[in-house]
Amino acid sequence: MVEDWSSRWDLPISKTKTKVLTIGTKIETLDYILGTVPLQRVTEIRDLGFLVTSNLSFDNHCDVVATNASRKIYNLFKGMFITDQTILLKAYKTYVRPLLENGTVIFSPYKKGIITKLEKVQNSFTRKLWLRVHGLDYDLIPNANIRNRELGLSLLQQRREKNDLIM
Repeated sequence: MVEDWSSRWDLPISKTKTKVLTIGTKIETLDYILGTVPLQRVTEIRDLGFLVTSNLSFDNHCDVVATNASRKIYNLFKGMFITDQTILLKAYKTYVRPLLENGTVIFSPYKKGIITKLEKVQNSFTRKLWLRVHGLDYDLIPNANIRNRELGLSLLQQRREKNDLIM
């Protein structure tokens, strides 16, 4: 049926890329076939840039987002040899924070562990920024709340809540 529709509308379907994701706890025993090709069953799939699991959890997606944002912070500090706080902060807001906030109205993390994991990315940036600007004295680094307040950054959780209200 789907194959007839795709050929009628001249919209080819990639049989090797098409997968089956069963949502819910019921184990599906049916085998799906597209033409003559049996479709592969998966428990996780990327759809429109989001990793979705069979229980509709976005935990793995948040892990990937946090990892990518941490890599971006590493590259930012490795590539920029400046100590100007405003430029580094602008680079963070331009290149890293959008990664952490993209699509949060869809997956809106609610588990404490995931929220903490995402906040750790921003805390890592502010710690590295503090060290770059004020020197390598680890004893003088204030806690994350003080750093965020002095840098004019709000918690990512607060930004998500505000964004949810706007949407």
